[in-house]
Amino acid sequence: MENRNNALHYKMYKSGKSIVYAGLATTAALAGLVLANTNATAVHADTAAPATTEQVATNNSSTATSATSAEIAAAQANVNAKSTALSDATVATSTAQSNFDAAAKTNSGVAVVAQDKVAVSDAQDNLSNAVKADQKARLDRTAAQQAYNEASDNAANAGVTASAVAAKSALAASQSDNAASASAQLASATSAVASTLATVQNIKDQINAQSDRIQNVYDKFLQAGGTDAMIEGTQKVPASLQGQLNVYKQLWAGMDSLNASLADANKAHSAALTDKGTYQKQYNFYRLDAKGLAEQAAQGQKMLDKVAAAKAALNAAILNVETAATNRANANAALKSAWSKLDNDRVTYGVPTQTDVANAESEANAASDAAAAALAKTHQNVAGPRYYAASDSVVNNQKALNSASAARPAAVTAVSDAEAQLKSANAALASATAGTAEYATAKKQVAEAQQALDDAQGTLGNLDAVIAHANDEIAKSQKVMAAQLALNNGRLQTLLDEYNAAAAKATAAQKNYETVKANYDNAQKPLASMDAAANALAAAKANQAAAQKAYDQAVKTLNDLTNGNNNGGNTDNNGGNNNGGSTDNNGGNNNGGSTDNNGGNTNSGNGSANTNNGNGSATVNGNHGTAVSGNGVAAANKAVASLAATKASVKGASAAATANDSKSLPQTGNENASAVVALGAVSAMFGLGLAAKKREF
Repeated sequence: MENRNNALHYKMYKSGKSIVYAGLATTAALAGLVLANTNATAVHADTAAPATTEQVATNNSSTATSATSAEIAAAQANVNAKSTALSDATVATSTAQSNFDAAAKTNSGVAVVAQDKVAVSDAQDNLSNAVKADQKARLDRTAAQQAYNEASDNAANAGVTASAVAAKSALAASQSDNAASASAQLASATSAVASTLATVQNIKDQINAQSDRIQNVYDKFLQAGGTDAMIEGTQKVPASLQGQLNVYKQLWAGMDSLNASLADANKAHSAALTDKGTYQKQYNFYRLDAKGLAEQAAQGQKMLDKVAAAKAALNAAILNVETAATNRANANAALKSAWSKLDNDRVTYGVPTQTDVANAESEANAASDAAAAALAKTHQNVAGPRYYAASDSVVNNQKALNSASAARPAAVTAVSDAEAQLKSANAALASATAGTAEYATAKKQVAEAQQALDDAQGTLGNLDAVIAHANDEIAKSQKVMAAQLALNNGRLQTLLDEYNAAAAKATAAQKNYETVKANYDNAQKPLASMDAAANALAAAKANQAAAQKAYDQAVKTLNDLTNGNNNGGNTDNNGGNNNGGSTDNNGGNNNGGSTDNNGGNTNSGNGSANTNNGNGSATVNGNHGTAVSGNGVAAANKAVASLAATKASVKGASAAATANDSKSLPQTGNENASAVVALGAVSAMFGLGLAAKKREF
């Protein structure tokens, strides 16, 4: 019996709990509806922006169709994105306007200084060119002197004079005549050599023919039974072979005569060759001697010409040196005058000087070095390594959280679209007849749609896992940071405060240097600066106009969708999730009430010093006055006192990021707000009454 009573009580408790939750959900949804209608989307910018009035849709459309929550969410996300773009464009326009105004102010009254700078620059160029010309003229004079000396020395060493050149020319002509005579004798000797050579060749041809005849008779003699012994006379010759043997001997006698003639012919040929060689040598000697003498005479004349040219070049170089020296002196005087006028006009118009720029840069570098030293002390503290490691973890996980959170709305939309596609495919399959081509096609489409849904759900699940893991790691790292700040009686906190103070000074010094440097640079070419600023302003205004148009269109699309739902009597509350109830000026997640001006998550109070460099510390470049690029760890120092608030902030960020379908509520108008609130209150009271009723069980 007791078990039955327990079961009954538990059942009643569960029923009461469900009713209570239903009542509370109804109240929250209706309250969120009122807030959605009474807080139209607005553009928040640091500077004055064109009016971007939320275009709230009316309920007088009779043809609008109902929109899905995914479509409304996508439209709301598009409005947020376009709002961010419009805000950025507005800020960019304001910045461009400020730059243009600054350029105009700088330009006003410093045109003379700009002209002075041009005059100084021109004078510097002229002096530089004059100095180079003077140096070149002196070098040219030295080179011309050396060339003249060298030419004169060469001519003297070679004994070259006008009379010597004339004598060698006459001797060359005489030797040329001798060469002509020797050439005629050489031609005659050459003809004789050819004649004797022909005679020798003719006798050789006769000897070859006689040798063939001898060989022929010898072969016949042997065939007839003759022997070499018969020819040599050591054996008796038969009468039948005596005639052949006689012929053979006669042929040999003729051969001997030919050989004697050949020997005489060879002697004559040798004598002819000797004569030819003699005349050839004479010809070569006279010809080459004449040629050499002529070349020597020509070379001597070239030396004389070179000496004369070197003398003329030396005279011209001496004159150039005198002219270049005068030009250099004039250019130097002009530069001094231009500098004097520039300095006087800078003082007159209050334009920074080079000394002002150098002093500002020196101060910025000193402040940067001091900030770097202060930052180094924080790293050298016993708690520093773990603190900065935890800070890096916060930054890295925050980046992962931001990325996953930004990708999640698209993933949710993809799941919704895939579900709709699968539903449509299943409907087509249900209406198709089994066994037909349409049925097979529909079945294939169902499988593809199911695969697409599985993929989309997998992507969404992965993003949710990344978000959950990142939030968990951020909380752990923030706890470590807080613990490190509490060590050694807060010594690290003191060092961080000292660093922040030094970083602020460095930032101010750097800004002052940049201002002085910009004024100095702008004063040099103000008109060019004005043109660039004007072009940038025109581009910024065009971008702002385009962003305004895109934003208006996005708002209209969202209103059309929500009007369609309102006209159909369908209100999609979507859980009433407004990202922790905070406003993100640029469409990002506020994560528990913080404001992110860059479209990301600031995680207010997370104890991380994450400004520009993403590592929990500001960067100190330490050169050329570039001191600090961020606020360093100042935010982390203040977070330690309220670690519980930090955890709540992180949980808020997680809730905003992991909501399954976070959307803005439909715009239904403000005239029913009071009635809706009253209805919500009644529903809440009803739910709470039921909750109290369960106590009776």
